[in-house]
Amino acid sequence: MRGVNCKKNFQAQKGFTLIEMLLVLSIFMLIISVLSAGFFSLNESMEEKHYIKMLERDLLLGHTYAITNNQFVMFLYRFEENAYLLSVGQRVLIKRQLPEHISFLPGQEMNYFYFLPNGNINKFGTLTFYIRDHTYQVIFSIGKGRFRIVHAG
Repeated sequence: MRGVNCKKNFQAQKGFTLIEMLLVLSIFMLIISVLSAGFFSLNESMEEKHYIKMLERDLLLGHTYAITNNQFVMFLYRFEENAYLLSVGQRVLIKRQLPEHISFLPGQEMNYFYFLPNGNINKFGTLTFYIRDHTYQVIFSIGKGRFRIVHAG
């Protein structure tokens, strides 16, 4: 008798209809799509900040290496490879291959320069690079190889 009651109770329970399930699923998918669009733009922003910080650290490394080892350190951007490197003579300290969406402005005077053993650079000026549709500039001031990176628009 007990088995018959269980069967009746099971049949008496009502579940969700297909329409209700599809409605909940569509709302859930709408929320996910809105959140994922914001996530991708956040990811791009974090990638930009990461690259700028990496370039800044590489330049500081070249500057520090020149002073501590009393040697000339060259910064060179290679257009054909979309890469930059820091080297001492024939020895490469760092070579960074850049993604497609990051590039330097061609034909700049500052696409190559030297950190001198006393910490200065051999020339001063502006090095312009692009990350997607944003423009950044590395501005090298006169004296002691100081530089800053600014968002140019």
